[in-house]
Amino acid sequence: MQQTKKIVKTKHNKKRNTAFLYEVIVREITNAVLQKNEEQKKFLVKVCKSFFSRGQVLKKELDLYRAVHESYEVSNDIAQKILNEAKFQYELLDKKQIFNEQTKLVNILNKISNGSIFNTFVSDYKNLATISQIFNNSVPVKEKVLLESQIVSKMTSTPESAEKDKLVTLDSLTYNLFVKKFNEQYSNSLLSEQKELLTKYVMSFADGGTEFKLYLNEEIQRIKNSLKTSLEEKQIAEDRFLKDKTVMVLERVENYKQKDIDNSLIEEVMKIQSLIKEIESKEETNNG
Repeated sequence: MQQTKKIVKTKHNKKRNTAFLYEVIVREITNAVLQKNEEQKKFLVKVCKSFFSRGQVLKKELDLYRAVHESYEVSNDIAQKILNEAKFQYELLDKKQIFNEQTKLVNILNKISNGSIFNTFVSDYKNLATISQIFNNSVPVKEKVLLESQIVSKMTSTPESAEKDKLVTLDSLTYNLFVKKFNEQYSNSLLSEQKELLTKYVMSFADGGTEFKLYLNEEIQRIKNSLKTSLEEKQIAEDRFLKDKTVMVLERVENYKQKDIDNSLIEEVMKIQSLIKEIESKEETNNG
C-alpha cells in the first residue's frame, strides 16, 4: 500500500504524454469512420501523418513508448535492457522540439473539441503514464526506481489475453459499436480472426494502412489455402452445389488484390472467415 502511494506522488500531465495524444487521435479517427464523417476522418488522418510520420520527433518518441509498452513475456534481464536502451535513446531526443510539437498538436486537438477530447478514455493509460514518468528526469530517483520495477514486472508477465494487446489502441465503447453494427447485419458473434481483422483495419486509418495491407495479404492467402483444402474434402468434392459455391468464393478471393480496401471488402472477408470456420467445424465433426 505504501508503494502505491509513492508511485502516484508525481503529477502527470497527459497533454505532455505523446503516446496518450496518439491514442486520442486514433480513437477520434475511429469515431469519424463509424459516424461516416469523411471530412473529419481526412482531417484527423492528415494531422496524424503530420506529427507521427517517419522522421518526426513525436514518432521517434512514440516508438520508444511502444518498445516498452508492447513488450510482454520477456525475461527480467531482457526487459531491463529494453527499458535502459529506451531511456538512453530518449535522452538523445530534442526535448524542446518535442515540447513545441506537443504544443502544436494539443492546440489543434483543443480547437476541434473545445478540450473535451482529452477526457477520452484510454484503457491502458496508467501504463503509458508510468512510462512517461520513467522518461521524465524530474521524477525523484526512489519513485522512478519503483516505477521501473512496476513496468519491468509488466514486461515479464503474460498479457491477460491476446485480445488485450490487439485492442490496446481502441477503447471498448468504440470497438464494440463497430462490432455491434456487423453483428446486426450478419447475426453472428465475431470469431477471433474477425476481431483481429476488424481491429487492425480500424487502427490502419491512423498509420496509413501499410501494416494492415501486409496483414490482409497474409489473411487472404490463409483463406485461399483453406478453400483449396476444402475442395479436396469428400463432403464438398462429391456435392456439386457445394463445390461450385466454394470455387465461386475462391475466385472472388483471388480478385481481392484488384480491389480497394474499404468497409465492404472487410465485411466480405469477415463473412468468408465465418464460412471457413463453418467448413472446418464440419470437417472435424465428420473426421471425428
